[in-house]
Amino acid sequence: MLRTFRLVLVSSISMVAMPLFAQPDDGATAAGDILVEGTTVDGDPPIKTEDDGVFGTVSRQLASEADRFSRCADMPRPSLLRRIVDGHPETGETRKALDQHIMRNQGCYGGMFLMPPYPDPPYYGKCNPHPLPDGRSICRSHYDRGAIYEQVLRKYAADLTFDRSATFDPAVRAEFMAREEERNQFRRESADYFWFAACAVQLSPEYALQMLEEEPGSEREVRYQSLMISEALPCFEGRKVTDVTVDRSQFRAFVAEAAYSWAVAVRRVDSLLPADLD
Repeated sequence: MLRTFRLVLVSSISMVAMPLFAQPDDGATAAGDILVEGTTVDGDPPIKTEDDGVFGTVSRQLASEADRFSRCADMPRPSLLRRIVDGHPETGETRKALDQHIMRNQGCYGGMFLMPPYPDPPYYGKCNPHPLPDGRSICRSHYDRGAIYEQVLRKYAADLTFDRSATFDPAVRAEFMAREEERNQFRRESADYFWFAACAVQLSPEYALQMLEEEPGSEREVRYQSLMISEALPCFEGRKVTDVTVDRSQFRAFVAEAAYSWAVAVRRVDSLLPADLD
């Protein structure tokens, strides 16, 4: 049976698809019984990169506010930054680091999403939920983390470039898997989405890096995302897929993290942060 996947994260459910890592393939784009509609640079991929309705609207607003906050507050202090970008996601220490960074910069945390009075830590690092009319809620913390990863890539890896020859290099892939399996061992709520983004970056690293340079919401950003996800259909190994709907703001946040992780593996380092940053 052919299926449609909606790759969105809300705070109350996990993503439906469990992606698997792509293996080198010199032939067709499809893997197994995946149905792939033909895609070229000038064609229309079977991808929708906008979740219609209130979810998409709120997601764009959260992403915009997270970007504004990151530019106003600038980079977290080094001790917090290392825990946020290199620590174990969804653990107490990593969540506390993001929470402390936000609390230290409350003056930048304005806009339409106002801070509740005296929240119990690590409120802003754990989820920071924004409610939707249907009773679900979206965790803003995903967007804040993504904005920080983009900051780090701009500041410490401005010349970053790599292609499939790097991401499919056996040694690089082994480095990536060893680091990320250990780093994400406690990740539950957003694990599926991160691994899908990581697989998508592995298959289309140049599209991913270019997408992160584009203005959020621009036509070029949407196009690069569509091409990335179209190429990433093999990540749904063992499943039949006709089309995929992706919230582009969330996808960008996780692509930023995945691109950072691949860059660490490609450069054969433990972190993109300078060793003397502390």
